Amino acid sequence: IAEPAIWPVLRNHALRTRNPEEASMFVIGFSPFMSEGLTCPGFPQSPQKYEAEIVKRLKNDKYYKRKQGFDHMIFFMRFGMKLSKPMKDLLDSGSLVVTTDRLFWNVVKVLPNIFKKNSVVLAPYVAPYFLDTVPPGEPELQDKHPDTWYFFAGTYSRRFGGRGNLAVLSQHLSSGVNFTDLRVPKTVAPNNGLLQHSHEIVGQAAAGIRRSSVCMSPQGDAVTSGRLFEAMAGACVPIMIAPKDSVPIDLPFP
Repeated sequence: IAEPAIWPVLRNHALRTRNPEEASMFVIGFSPFMSEGLTCPGFPQSPQKYEAEIVKRLKNDKYYKRKQGFDHMIFFMRFGMKLSKPMKDLLDSGSLVVTTDRLFWNVVKVLPNIFKKNSVVLAPYVAPYFLDTVPPGEPELQDKHPDTWYFFAGTYSRRFGGRGNLAVLSQHLSSGVNFTDLRVPKTVAPNNGLLQHSHEIVGQAAAGIRRSSVCMSPQGDAVTSGRLFEAMAGACVPIMIAPKDSVPIDLPFP
């Protein structure tokens, strides 16, 4: 759930202006997730009416109409999202939709037209507990270990990114290879076992990245994945594996 963390940062950001005439980008302080029981003062409490009021106000806003919404960002950060037709029509008309590769296919399903207009922003991210997994007394950035020059942790069976070739690649690298085919099981007991197991896997991957020099970052649901940014955060050189024609338009930096 990204919005509660992102919005306070943007609200207090040094580049924020309260003068709309000075702004080159607007953030729509609404998310379909936030409409479920979390509304703003002065807006309807019903999620459906709340969403309808957002659409109405944006359509009548002179700054939104100035560029047909293309300088307005809205966050789309949840699986199984359902939108009303007025909201879908509004987003299809031009607003920038911010999401991550984890939600890429969900957005494709719900808002297919925005991809034709290149109005999707794939935000860089790391797992929220990725950098919080440093064991007590261990430095966040440490000397690289010679036994783990090359690192990958994840499943080999994803349909994108040529992951099946990683096993072959590991056989051609002379030494220092730490490639692990990891999968989070669909069911783990007790009740919160699945979440806990996910944390453990991310913790193991985070430790491996911090010890390694080169980290394989194959394509996820989108061209980028969290591995690219986790490798950079862990001072490990990422090697992207993705269609070269898609990479320049998908990266959040030159």
